Amino acid sequence: LKAFIAALTIIVAEDYAEIIGFTIKHKRALSKQERSDIFADTFAIATFTLTPSVILLASATGIYSLTTAFNLAFGYCLLVLFMFSYWAGRLSNYSKQKALLIAILTAGLGMIIILMKYEFSH
Repeated sequence: LKAFIAALTIIVAEDYAEIIGFTIKHKRALSKQERSDIFADTFAIATFTLTPSVILLASATGIYSLTTAFNLAFGYCLLVLFMFSYWAGRLSNYSKQKALLIAILTAGLGMIIILMKYEFSH
């Protein structure tokens, strides 16, 4: 439950920071389209942060073990990291091959961090 509440807090903080930052920078209120754009960006953050929380909450019902929940959550995070990295590369006008390489390296780094976490703190 703490992970779910933390995820909601991140989402609200992201929206708040974006709205306040825009208002300060442009010294005016946001238009309806600008608010819509901010909330659309927040949807990606919400999807990324809430899904692992739901996976962990489901383990509390006994559907699967906590270890399985962590493995599923880490796998999901690596998949999303890979997809976002590839997408960022393509949006930066990199070729498909270079964007794929960046995504593989980024997900690989994420995997190394997860393995270090398991090795030293589990």
